[in-house]
Amino acid sequence: VFFLAVLETLDVESCRPECTWEYCQANPNEVCSARSVSLEKQECHGTCQHTSCSSCLVLRPPSSASCPQTCAPSDPTCLHRFGRCVHNHLAEPHRHHHHPICHHNLQSNAEGYFVCLVPGCLN
Repeated sequence: VFFLAVLETLDVESCRPECTWEYCQANPNEVCSARSVSLEKQECHGTCQHTSCSSCLVLRPPSSASCPQTCAPSDPTCLHRFGRCVHNHLAEPHRHHHHPICHHNLQSNAEGYFVCLVPGCLN
């Protein structure tokens, strides 16, 4: 077990800097480690999950005023209403072209969820 822990530590130490909003704002074209912010883990990228800061964005969730934030797990009506509301919220930029939901321009602000896409694996 200790041996595996040492290997894991060594692997993480060889990773590029962590993808964070602050790091990517300062270094928009750099490679970073998305291990804690990747939307989907790619097995071939190992522990580091390397990607480019330019593949990161801030996802802004709908406000609690526009969508109910709580539903009982056994309340399909509420869950469907929440799903429709989120779908409409995500479609908003296409209709109004203001207050984009996904910010590729990291200079704006970090309100929301900072996430990065990691490229797929070669065959």
